[in-house]
Amino acid sequence: SNNADIKACLETDGSTSTLNANVELGSTIEIAEEVTLDVNGYTISLSDTYAGIDSMFVVLHGGKLTVNDSSAAKTGKITTENSEDVFVGIKMTKAGGDNTLTATLVVNGGTIEATSYAISGNGNPGRENTDVTINGGTIKGESVGIFQPQVGKVTINGGKVTGASGIEMRAGELVVNGGTIEATATEVEINPNGNGNASKGVGIAVMQHTTVKPISVTVNDGEITGASALYQSNPQNNAADDIKKVDIAVKGGNFEATDENEKAVYSENVTEFVT
Repeated sequence: SNNADIKACLETDGSTSTLNANVELGSTIEIAEEVTLDVNGYTISLSDTYAGIDSMFVVLHGGKLTVNDSSAAKTGKITTENSEDVFVGIKMTKAGGDNTLTATLVVNGGTIEATSYAISGNGNPGRENTDVTINGGTIKGESVGIFQPQVGKVTINGGKVTGASGIEMRAGELVVNGGTIEATATEVEINPNGNGNASKGVGIAVMQHTTVKPISVTVNDGEITGASALYQSNPQNNAADDIKKVDIAVKGGNFEATDENEKAVYSENVTEFVT
């Protein structure tokens, strides 16, 4: 595989691109079709002459990317390799497409790692209607594993999601049925922020954006750890009627606070949500 081969394959509907060598991407690859990428134990990184945008892959509306790692060692990965400019591994869509169609990502294996967000959406208009499912693999962002400022769905069935905060929900729906979600920062930090993530130290951060979109978080099972495992806050001081659009349901799972001064599960605004 080389950059041209992988790009051509991932632009062909129904195709599977299986790596047989490491690949250095020269530009961002846009996923407009239904395709599968099998990293097969190899690494996709950035070339020295990379001329793409802020992410390695962008899943467009109507596109579906499935990431597998069929290697025995399970060492395949997609990495931004410490680039400051390319800070997202897989970006969930961009403006300009038909946003009545869904942009879909399924991760069954492999590691996706990035200097900021392994998987990220965008809260600006035209980027909604995304669907991310993690069945396996490792999703690792130095800032946040999965950053969700847009209206769309995230489902965690397995694998591991990790970052300074694990998952930051600023809009949309999260369902956790299993897997591991881990925050690596040792203290909870919550900051108002109109652009970019706003938490550290939280396994699942629930914090409505200035866009005041609904948020729904349901945890059925899974291992969630952080300085605080689940932490709902209102850093933007959104109005009470807007905060009413935030819904949490904890039905199972293990929640662990690594900071003895923090609660494992904390909510500033939502009550009576643990069953």
